[in-house]
Amino acid sequence: MEGLIPCHLAPFAKRIVSIDETSWDAVQRHLEPLREVPAGNEKLLPGKLAGRFNIRTQQWELVQWRSKAFANGKVQVLSLLEGLPALSLILFDLGYFSFAWLDYLTQMQYWFVCRLREKVSYRIVHTYYRHEGTLDALVWVGAYRTQCCGEMLRLVRFYDGTALRTYLTNVLDPTQLSMSQVAHLYARRWDIELAFLTLKKHLGLRHWWSSQSILIQQQCLVVLIVAQLLQALRMQIAAEAGVDPFEVSLPLLVEYVPYFITSRQSSLHWVLTHGKSLGFIRPSSRYVPVVPAIPTHAMTFPSMPIKLTRPARYLEYVPLEQCSDPVSPNVSKTATAKKRAAAKTSPHKQSDATASNASKTAAAKKCAAAKTSSHKQPDAVAHHASKTDSSTTKHSPVKASSHEQYDTLSLNASKTAPAKEPTPPKISFPKYSLVDS
Repeated sequence: MEGLIPCHLAPFAKRIVSIDETSWDAVQRHLEPLREVPAGNEKLLPGKLAGRFNIRTQQWELVQWRSKAFANGKVQVLSLLEGLPALSLILFDLGYFSFAWLDYLTQMQYWFVCRLREKVSYRIVHTYYRHEGTLDALVWVGAYRTQCCGEMLRLVRFYDGTALRTYLTNVLDPTQLSMSQVAHLYARRWDIELAFLTLKKHLGLRHWWSSQSILIQQQCLVVLIVAQLLQALRMQIAAEAGVDPFEVSLPLLVEYVPYFITSRQSSLHWVLTHGKSLGFIRPSSRYVPVVPAIPTHAMTFPSMPIKLTRPARYLEYVPLEQCSDPVSPNVSKTATAKKRAAAKTSPHKQSDATASNASKTAAAKKCAAAKTSSHKQPDAVAHHASKTDSSTTKHSPVKASSHEQYDTLSLNASKTAPAKEPTPPKISFPKYSLVDS
């Protein structure tokens, strides 16, 4: 199946895969234990399906059943790489975006293409090409001391006529992977979304045969086998007809293949004979990115070697089950939002506020001294306030908020030392381990 349809995108990659997950629709409340559960409750959700989809073969390589529908996918994302050879290219959306995850893929010799999360800072190290809104450059992602990537990445940005698109990749050479190929590769990430759509809509995985977990999983396995066979048939039809696989209508194959089987007709022969006249083979309506073409001679390549690694810093992720009040997440979010606001307040502003209060208290007693040396007194009070604040934060550090924690992968926190550079911690996963650069 790998060589059935030639793929001209990223020929240097051993495989091109997309990873994602989808939550299942709620079950019906026919069983007695579920009759008292209110509609919309999490207990009615049977779970979710996470998987790895091969872009070239249009086949599922790996699927996993997850019992908790609202669990953070970043916690178990490494299990989706099991059996994937090095030098494969991975496509994923912003749901998996985190600095630790990007560094891990680079250190494990995986290529990747993803979007840049909004408001994530970066610093340009070298610019290959820049004209108006179009940019192709090497960047350090994360410009603050609290968190940053340890591996250099390449940022690609352009305007496609409707919006400004910004992508990240660890393929640093633009001659190996052009801006156009980056955009077309990320557009193919939608293949896994269409594969989920095939399972849910076309093959009816929205309607459950039972509310029992074991029977739901059995139903999923049956539907997945049927989906694999239908995708293989579509790839074979496309190869025989010399068209793109997405020009072969998968919904029509789902509808008419059972008829071909019962009437003992060859689905392949029938579609190749009557497919174009009956709409089985038709032009694809998929989105095609509009990307500016940048010639190689217009790019500026670095004249000196560039250091590609630096010390990395990550925020600590705490699962929701370990929170002190998991029943009322809104309360914890409000409290952590206040902590974040306090953490973001600079020592200068805190000292100014303390100095203002102290000056009001001592105004009656030291009015004459304040008039003669008004510029010295706030400085002394501010210095005293900064000492008080530093001693307080030393014994009661402010932890990262729950919003920040869920935006990062579950790795070890890097604690910032006040005087010298901290020793990078060891990052541990189930069956995996790596050391920060």
